[in-house]
Amino acid sequence: MIEKNKEYIVNIEDMTYEGMGVAKIDNFPIFIESAITGEKIKIKIVKVLKNFAYGKVMEIIEKSLDRIEPFCPMYKRCGGCNIQHMSYDATLKLKKNIVQNNLKRIAGLDIEVEDVKGMTEPYNYRNKAQYPVGIQNNEVVVGFYSAGSHNIVPNMECGIQSKFSGEVIKAVKEYIIDNRISVYNEETKKGVIRHVVIRNSEKTGESMIIIVTNSSKKLEGIDEYLKSKNLDISTIVQNINMKNT
Repeated sequence: MIEKNKEYIVNIEDMTYEGMGVAKIDNFPIFIESAITGEKIKIKIVKVLKNFAYGKVMEIIEKSLDRIEPFCPMYKRCGGCNIQHMSYDATLKLKKNIVQNNLKRIAGLDIEVEDVKGMTEPYNYRNKAQYPVGIQNNEVVVGFYSAGSHNIVPNMECGIQSKFSGEVIKAVKEYIIDNRISVYNEETKKGVIRHVVIRNSEKTGESMIIIVTNSSKKLEGIDEYLKSKNLDISTIVQNINMKNT
């Protein structure tokens, strides 16, 4: 019987599509965040459900050769990505296995999937970014939610978002501060700016900035402000969301 808060030494046998390591104790599956196939790890059980449990890494006894130091200093706090602790080649193999296992398990097709073709530079590739905006220590913060929460981890220079997104979100933050626009508070349901969504295309050069607000009042001067920052923006949209969602 697996017990919560008890420590075990396990071997990581596989990984899920979300990048969690999978171990088994008496054939009972344990899912462990940031564990890699082939590793031997001391874990602490943090949650036990009917058919599986979750564990937390306490000590890596035998480390995988695929384990690397994440390139983003916010990686362990931010919930934006989940396999930066693996080498790029290892992430490509993982993605291949995910496709192959799903074809076999769901579709019943026992076929060999071709290797995943990687990028020359696997950074700054995402063409959509969604940034929540909030207040911490009486200061405006913009970033990403930490995993499983609505706590904002300040991060405007994400290594997988486009560099354009980073430039835009810095300018939007300056606009909020310079114009003294209030920021939405999830507890009080007050404040104006909720999220900023940025979409851009390397191929066409077009971009769209969507500012989600808790008010129907028009954001005055946002277009001129962003133009003054020499940002090549095709479209600016104010998305009004005054619901508790």
